[in-house]
Amino acid sequence: VGNEPPKVFQASTHVHRVPGGIRETRRAVKDSETGMEKLSIGHHIKDRAHVIQKFKNQRTGDEEVDQEFINLHEDEAEMFAQEWQDKVSKYLPPGTHTVGLHDIKKAMEGQRSKHG
Repeated sequence: VGNEPPKVFQASTHVHRVPGGIRETRRAVKDSETGMEKLSIGHHIKDRAHVIQKFKNQRTGDEEVDQEFINLHEDEAEMFAQEWQDKVSKYLPPGTHTVGLHDIKKAMEGQRSKHG
């Protein structure tokens, strides 16, 4: 009230699907009251998935990046990412490309180094 900034809570979820049990999930939450931001991006092929989550506390600057492997071992991540890219690329218009989880990790690491 008065001079306090407005309190904002935002949440969004997007799921992109193509045939063959292939999907990309994106979830974002931002809470100005707690200062927490969460971003999650997952690539799924049927019952297998690789999900990267980023948590950031805007008040403290603390950041954490976690990876979750579902029915997948960490050492299979590169092969899984390539398989996901190959399957998804069949449904993209010519000249477009997908953003891989490695691109996302690099972007998140870049953000962390800029803010940390």
